[in-house]
Amino acid sequence: MFYQMITLCVILMIMTCYSQKTDDITRDRKSPCSNSKCGKYSYRKILKMFPGTFYTRKQIEGNERQFRVARMKYLVEQGIHMKSGMIGDGDSCCPTKTLTFTNFTMTNIDGENKYLVHTPPKYQFIPHGVCMKGGTCDGICVNEPVTHSLLTYNVEKGKLEFDLFIVPGYCSCKSV
Repeated sequence: MFYQMITLCVILMIMTCYSQKTDDITRDRKSPCSNSKCGKYSYRKILKMFPGTFYTRKQIEGNERQFRVARMKYLVEQGIHMKSGMIGDGDSCCPTKTLTFTNFTMTNIDGENKYLVHTPPKYQFIPHGVCMKGGTCDGICVNEPVTHSLLTYNVEKGKLEFDLFIVPGYCSCKSV
């Protein structure tokens, strides 16, 4: 029960943090990305400038399936044979489930609110790791952060630029 509460609190904290930041930044000014443009850049031009950055939901699901198959093949090559019915990423101690989000605004590593660039129906999908129950951790499963580089639109400079953001990445077992 305690583990479930911790997991729920982490998920709610993430969602609340992003929701609050989205409300704060959009209340100040209208999003610069709409009507097939982001500032002075058309979505078509952005897609040409940054190939491999944007995907449809269907493409993401296909990529995730390919990754799972490649990962299983790699593990078998290493002499590791996973049990059937594994949970999440198959970690026996603290399994992680990966969810993908398409945040429209986020706070970068410097604490600045930034507009993320999307080109509907293609988006920058941001993976977030969520701890699952069912592992054998003798302590507590903790969500570890990872850094992602995402394309943003800088309103003040009127240009596209990559920035760094911290998101929940994976779960690890910590002794308490």
